[in-house]
Amino acid sequence: MKGRKILAIVAEIGLAFAASAFLIAAMGVDPMMAYGVFFSNAFGSLYGVAETLTVATPLILAALGIIVAFRCKFWNIGAEGQLLLGAAIAAWLGMSVKAPFSLMLPLLFSASFMAGAMWGVIPGYLKAKLQVNEIITTLMMNFIALLFVSFLVEDLLKEEGALFPRTPPILPAAQLPKLIPGTRLHAGFIVAVALSILVYLVLQKTIFGYRIRSTGSNPLAARYGGINVTRYTIYAVILSGGLAGMAGMGEVSGVHYRLVNNISPGYGYFAIIVALLGRLHPIAVVLTGIFFGGLIVGSSAMTSMTVIPGAFMYVLQAFILIFMLGIDSMMEKMKLF
Repeated sequence: MKGRKILAIVAEIGLAFAASAFLIAAMGVDPMMAYGVFFSNAFGSLYGVAETLTVATPLILAALGIIVAFRCKFWNIGAEGQLLLGAAIAAWLGMSVKAPFSLMLPLLFSASFMAGAMWGVIPGYLKAKLQVNEIITTLMMNFIALLFVSFLVEDLLKEEGALFPRTPPILPAAQLPKLIPGTRLHAGFIVAVALSILVYLVLQKTIFGYRIRSTGSNPLAARYGGINVTRYTIYAVILSGGLAGMAGMGEVSGVHYRLVNNISPGYGYFAIIVALLGRLHPIAVVLTGIFFGGLIVGSSAMTSMTVIPGAFMYVLQAFILIFMLGIDSMMEKMKLF
C-alpha cells in the first residue's frame, strides 16, 4: 500500500476522533478522560488486547470476503447473513458429530465455508445470469438468515430447560484452542491472519486472481480477452461468502461454544467499513480489523463507565466513513492516489 494511502487512513481516523470529541464534550464528559478509558480498555492491558483481537477475528475474515467480491465489482452486503449460516452449520455439527479434534475442526471450517458460499452464490447467480441488483438481494438475504438462526435457537435446536434461546453446547473436540489462558482469544485469529496473506497471494500473484480483478476492472475487456466473466463472478462470490461463513464458525467454536441469538452484533456490516478503510488490501484489513475490534471494545467500556450512550460507537464509525469518502474524493481529484 502506498504511503499516501496510509497517511490518508491515519488522517481519517484522527479527524473522526477529533469530531467525536466535540460530541463527547457536549454531553458534559471530558474527551481526554473518555478516550483514556477507550484506549486503556482496548489496548492498555493483556486482557484488553486479547479481547480486541477476539473481536477483530470475525471482522478480518468477513472483510477478506468482501474484498474478493468488491475486487470483482460484486457489491456483497450479505456478509452478515453468510456469517450466520456458517455459525449455524458449525453449531449443528459441533454438537452432533463425534469425531477427534484433528478431524472435527477441518470439518467445521469446511462446512462453514460451504454454508456461507451457498448463501452467497444465490445472489451471485442472479447477478451473473439475470443482472439482478446484488445490493438488494444480499441485503435482504441477511434478514432471512437472521430469522433462520432465531428459528434454530428458539425452536428446532433449542437447549431443553434453557432460560434463554440457545442451542446445546458444542463438543470439546469442536472448540478452538485458546491462545492466551484466561481470555477469549482463540486460534481463529491466527487463521484470519494466515488467510489474509493467502488472499493477497491469490489475488495478486495468480492467474485466478488476475481474472477476478480483470472481471471487476473492465468486464467487457475481460470477456474480449477470453475470461468467462459469469464464471469468475460466481467464483468470487463463493470465496466471499465462504470466508464470511468461516467468521461465523469462529464465533461458535472459539467464543460462545453454541449458537445464540445475536451471535453477531453486526460484524458483517462492520466488515464493509473495515475493508473500505483498508483500501481493499488483504493485509491492511488485519490492521483496520484490529482497530475496529478496539473500537468496539473501547466504546463498550466508555458506555459502562461514563454517561456516553452505546450509540457513540456507530457515530464514530459514521465519522470515519464520512471522512474516508471526503478525503479519498479530494485526493483523487488532486491525483495524489
